[in-house]
Amino acid sequence: MRPHIYRGFEIDCVVAKAETGKPSARWHCALTIRALDEPEPLHYEIDLNAWTPAGARNLCIQYAKQHVDESKGPEQYTGKPAHAPLTSPLRRKGG
Repeated sequence: MRPHIYRGFEIDCVVAKAETGKPSARWHCALTIRALDEPEPLHYEIDLNAWTPAGARNLCIQYAKQHVDESKGPEQYTGKPAHAPLTSPLRRKGG
C-alpha cells in the first residue's frame, strides 16, 4: 500500500502477524513516520486488537496521527481554530 500523508508527515503501516484470540485478533504492526522534509523516518512496533488486517492498519494510522498531533502541538498549525461556543448550547441561562 502507498503511504498516508498527514500534516507534512508520511505514515506507513505494515501489519506483520496476528495472534488469534476471541473475539478479535492481536496484530503486530510495523509503523514508520517520516517528516516530508527529513530523510530518516521514525520506526515503531505496536500491538493492537482488531478484527481484520485492514482494521489493524486503520488503527495503526490513527495512532500515528495522534502521535504527530501530540509531537507538533496545536500551535504549529496555521489557520483559524475551530469555533467553540463559550457555553454548552444545551445549558439554559438562569435555570
